[in-house]
Amino acid sequence: MDVVETENVKVSNSLIVRGLTETERDEELTEFLIKYGRIARTIRIDDPLSQYHKHVIVEYESSSAVCTLSPVLPYTFESPSHVTYEIRALSAEYLPVAARSATDGFMSELQRLSKITGKSFEEILKDQLSICESSATAGAGQPEKTCTAQRQCESDPQSQADPQVFPPVAPPGVVTPEPVSTSGKEPNSFSFHTREGVQEKGAGFVNPPEVQRMIVEHIVRNETSASQLSVSFKIRSFSGRVPCPSHETDFESWRTSVELILQDSSFSDLQRSRKILDSLLSPVADVVKHLGPQASPSAYLELLESAFGVVEDGDELFAKFLNTLQNHGEKPSHYLQRLQTVITKVQ
Repeated sequence: MDVVETENVKVSNSLIVRGLTETERDEELTEFLIKYGRIARTIRIDDPLSQYHKHVIVEYESSSAVCTLSPVLPYTFESPSHVTYEIRALSAEYLPVAARSATDGFMSELQRLSKITGKSFEEILKDQLSICESSATAGAGQPEKTCTAQRQCESDPQSQADPQVFPPVAPPGVVTPEPVSTSGKEPNSFSFHTREGVQEKGAGFVNPPEVQRMIVEHIVRNETSASQLSVSFKIRSFSGRVPCPSHETDFESWRTSVELILQDSSFSDLQRSRKILDSLLSPVADVVKHLGPQASPSAYLELLESAFGVVEDGDELFAKFLNTLQNHGEKPSHYLQRLQTVITKVQ
């Protein structure tokens, strides 16, 4: 069947015929076949080593002819001159041969990979079979598709052959259904939302442009929301004054807020440094001013830790807890937060 590839035969449009006499009597077969559509060409297989030696491939211009004949194929045609011809769909004959060749090539490639990688042939084969099984399982829920020739027959504009020139004629003794009128309908007028349209367009329409656009918009919208959330996040002000003003926070609470920013991967180091600087008020802002805006967040924290970090031992912390009183005008909630922070240190 090398002729199929060398001659670039359209398998779905073709028949293979056995029994030609290479005489004028073969014209009766031609007259029979031409009733189903225009014949583009005929190719004689001349290969003594092939089982299809002296067979003839009949390629139609459109797949509609094969679609019409497919219900009765393989078909034995007996001409008025009492010559018998066996007519089969080329796809039915070519597929097993091509599949066998592909399988042989596949096995040879696996054996080559086994030698290169050092893995056993059985292991590589088992891995590939697992992949095939997964693919088959994924496609098990999909409805069966019609044969390639039939799908092309339905979608091919050329399949609307001129009935005045080549009316479909059924083989003797075969009753075919009346053709359904398609007047007023354009071929290939499949709606995107119908199952038939999806099957007709193939696997490329599983993820159509409309769905891709919706996915991209969803991703961009989420990223924008996350970005806006990150930008809107602000650290409470810290000045280092004692007692701590009601609109500010103490160092430990401020340090906890900074830790959250450091753990947030949506911020860059420059953004972290900017937020730290924005949250600092004088006199703390004057302490880190010499570092400059390009300093890393860790540099700011290291300097502030040395100035405002906890250096007391356990007794000092306990004494500080006992002396932690509510400031004048301080809200009870703020006082409880400060108290909780001190208790945490003592523990």
